[in-house]
Amino acid sequence: MTPFFIIGFIFIIAFSLYAQWRVKSAFNKFAQVPVGSGMSGAQTAQRILDAAGIHEVQIEETESFLGDHYRFWLIMQSDRGRD
Repeated sequence: MTPFFIIGFIFIIAFSLYAQWRVKSAFNKFAQVPVGSGMSGAQTAQRILDAAGIHEVQIEETESFLGDHYRFWLIMQSDRGRD
């Protein structure tokens, strides 16, 4: 390992930790701001999907901090041969 590699590695780790700290700080700051509509994120997502006519998607609330929760389902449909 060259010194350039080690310095670069340390810089990348330090930058990622700084970026993570900034995201968490911004989230914590704006998490204190009340929502004008009074709706939760899940309620807002459901409203958007309903307005778009999408009813096949189920919204699930989670308690994770800045987390994701996806279940990937692939539905393939072909119109070929349907004459």
